[in-house]
Amino acid sequence: MSFVEHASPYHQYQQSPSQMAAASSIGSPPDQMNPQTSHVGPNVNPIQGTTKLSNSLNEWFEQMIEMRRLKALLCHAAFSSALYLLFACVLQISLVHPIGTIYDILSLLSSSRTILFLVGYVLMNTMSTYIIGRFLLRFDSEKKLSKKDWHVWCVLAGFIVLDNLKGHLLLTGSGVTFVKGIIVDAPSFIVHVPVLVATFMNVFECDYRLQIPAFEFGAVHQLQSALRLGNEAASKSLLVVGKWTVVFTFLIGLPMYGWTIFPAVFSVRIVFSTLVLAYSQALLHYLSLKCLKALVLQHYTFALPPAHAVVDPTPEQ
Repeated sequence: MSFVEHASPYHQYQQSPSQMAAASSIGSPPDQMNPQTSHVGPNVNPIQGTTKLSNSLNEWFEQMIEMRRLKALLCHAAFSSALYLLFACVLQISLVHPIGTIYDILSLLSSSRTILFLVGYVLMNTMSTYIIGRFLLRFDSEKKLSKKDWHVWCVLAGFIVLDNLKGHLLLTGSGVTFVKGIIVDAPSFIVHVPVLVATFMNVFECDYRLQIPAFEFGAVHQLQSALRLGNEAASKSLLVVGKWTVVFTFLIGLPMYGWTIFPAVFSVRIVFSTLVLAYSQALLHYLSLKCLKALVLQHYTFALPPAHAVVDPTPEQ
């Protein structure tokens, strides 16, 4: 039985780039490790071999990141399912008819129609999460995205479509009837303006930087913290969304609809539904970021070889 001693990881780290490239040829004789004494055949291209190795590593890394993105999508889909049912039940609340509220909630949860809207809502949120992970998250020093980048504006346009579809699915699936899908009347205007404001804030005000944390916490711990912090962040965003909604209501809504917009502005039902919609949008966007960061930035452990490897093992070994 014979043993071969491997270089320790620290020793490999101390090697120069040329030595590291030479050492990548596992099993090469010692004289081939030195470029000055190596005898490379006419059909062997060291640069081509290094390029293939680099491409293989890049491909492996991209596959690993993609698998982590898929795990984040599944995690966020679970959050979306639970939150859709929660928000749909909240929209059934009526202080005037408390008994009717209980009946409406039970009818909603037992309806097969709810499953259809739930699936559509989860799919829209999954698409939003994938767009964030694929096009917005990056290793960068800038905290916010640049408003001069036209790619970001294209993503914003996609988010506007998805967020309006999600809002329509949530309100329609909850039995809200005062919104007609597009901005054609005052109530629809009051509902859609906060969605546009919240979408703009989600794209340009959120932190999309990927930063390796100094102390690593488990993904479960980070997701639990995300629920608590997401609630705080979504609650704070309601103040900003409400402020800009009032501004656009008077600057755009009043000239368009005249005095007929004020009954919609002071309608408790419309305002409550709008707050639930804006809150759900901000919370789910925050959870998308946290799910992606928690799972993508998890450390990867490499299995190192033992200090000595058995070259000729015995049958017992």
